[in-house]
Amino acid sequence: MKSLSLTIGTIMIKFKEWNIQPENFCIAPWTQLRIGTNGDITNCARAIEGGPVSETFDLAKEFNTSEDFIEVRDSFLTGSFSKFCSRCTDDTVGNGAHRKVQNFKSAIHDLHLTESLKQSPSYFRLKSDNILPVQILVMFNNECNLACRHCKPRLSSTLAKALNGTVDVSGWSKNKDKWENFKQFILSNKSLEFLQINGGEPLLQPEFYELLDVIKDRTDLRLIITTNGTVFDNSTMEKLKRFKSCFVDISVECFHKNNDYIRVGGNFETIKENLEKFRAHSTDSLQFGIHSTLQVYSIDKFYTILDYCIEHNLVLVANYVFDYDLQVHVLPEDYRSQLYETVYKKYENVTHPTVKIAHSRVKEMLLKKEEKDKKSIGGFVNRTVQHDSLLGTNFSAEYPHLIKYFKNYGF
Repeated sequence: MKSLSLTIGTIMIKFKEWNIQPENFCIAPWTQLRIGTNGDITNCARAIEGGPVSETFDLAKEFNTSEDFIEVRDSFLTGSFSKFCSRCTDDTVGNGAHRKVQNFKSAIHDLHLTESLKQSPSYFRLKSDNILPVQILVMFNNECNLACRHCKPRLSSTLAKALNGTVDVSGWSKNKDKWENFKQFILSNKSLEFLQINGGEPLLQPEFYELLDVIKDRTDLRLIITTNGTVFDNSTMEKLKRFKSCFVDISVECFHKNNDYIRVGGNFETIKENLEKFRAHSTDSLQFGIHSTLQVYSIDKFYTILDYCIEHNLVLVANYVFDYDLQVHVLPEDYRSQLYETVYKKYENVTHPTVKIAHSRVKEMLLKKEEKDKKSIGGFVNRTVQHDSLLGTNFSAEYPHLIKYFKNYGF
């Protein structure tokens, strides 16, 4: 265990050879565990690429002894970002923007770093070799009924079948030993407070329903569940009400037929009907919200999401798409600026807190000045043509007003 030594009159805290820097320090590697569909594990929910594959699912041991996990923690203790932190260091809105935004919102930033760390309930974790995650993000397998254009085959069996010809559902949860070890880990982890379940599509997966039964007595837990909105079951909603809180995150790109082009296999009218059913189950502990991915396919009609969330007072999580070829910058600058002036400018004074955040991101993307990136435009066109061919869709029919901008790139 490292001995404590504070440096007076500085914003830096030192533990022998430690050199924690307030501008990039992050507690997540000591509190979070992410489990991907392949059984790959990382100690940050945003580090969704890479990480070792757990062969045994002895997760308590691996959380403390994995070399990759130790490397991430040591990097923060010595004042740098880890190689696994690219989602924060190479964020689409600027270097380290996500981490910096979070730090500026917290008391650990700037002059109060030393004081806040010592008072934090998680302070002991920095010095301990025997800790368990407070928050777990888990993906069981890739079973999903949609083939979303911005998704990956490892997260969608339907997309895997279309792109790779892979028929069977795949994922670590289909391994009996790993699944049993995981359930025991969840039951024995008394530190666990937050459990986030992503897809595939959880509401299609038997593991989801089995896990709900396994944790039925852990009413102290807070759950986050991401679903595509195509599946609804009253009895499941009732089960979710037993927990301390549950937020159901429903993924929709827009309320327009373009949503069915983006999320192939869905029907936005059915999803709107299901949203009414979801909202009918709202309580103080069970809440619902919309999750959208800001991308070139949806930006024309994304305002329909803003309107819906304002009308029904729903939380909106609007993330940047991470595939560079699908980002809004592939659209011409004059088209983007016109779209903002004619469609999105009216939201500038919106008071709905999460819609306000989403609008600021839309404004930034649409009004950003940048040179035409022919490589990205070509990548967008090639990807779109390939997906159209394999998924039986037609970009030209869905977006006739955009064809002229890409006519020299392959459409």
